[in-house]
Amino acid sequence: MVVVVYGGSACGKSAFAEKNVLGLSEGKRVYIATMQITDEECVRRVDRHRAMRAQKGFSTVEAPRDLAGVVAREVPAGSTVLLECLGNLTANELFIHEGGGNPEEAVKRVKAGLAALCEKAENVVIVANDVFSDGVAYEDLTELYIRCLAEVTGYATARADSVYQMVCGIPIHKKGAVL
Repeated sequence: MVVVVYGGSACGKSAFAEKNVLGLSEGKRVYIATMQITDEECVRRVDRHRAMRAQKGFSTVEAPRDLAGVVAREVPAGSTVLLECLGNLTANELFIHEGGGNPEEAVKRVKAGLAALCEKAENVVIVANDVFSDGVAYEDLTELYIRCLAEVTGYATARADSVYQMVCGIPIHKKGAVL
């Protein structure tokens, strides 16, 4: 089962995604964290998210880049995985990866990682950011990121068995099986 949960900032995506992971399996649970930790604020966010998952049976795997390699090395076959989040992973592959800035290669790496994850895990819940509907024109680099994120989000939702949009903490079913 592949589930995509997307929405704006602080809309309840993480809590809803985590709830779905807990409902999908009581077996091995893996949280793939994609945030590139760069400062104290990032450390606080990581600490807050780890506290939210405490006592829920998750092992945490850090994967700010190279999702396919991390999946091959650190994700047990048949596990249930929460990938948080597609926006960070895409930004990291686009801007931080060696030789970064190549949008085609960044998208290719993210898609390869998602394919590897969906192949190896029994269940995958992917958290994605909705940054596509504000109608604002951004600087070229931000527009490039938005286009890359739109492509990988489209790839994930096309593969998904179920898709939810979160709006003000309310899950809105968009596709597939209702969880």
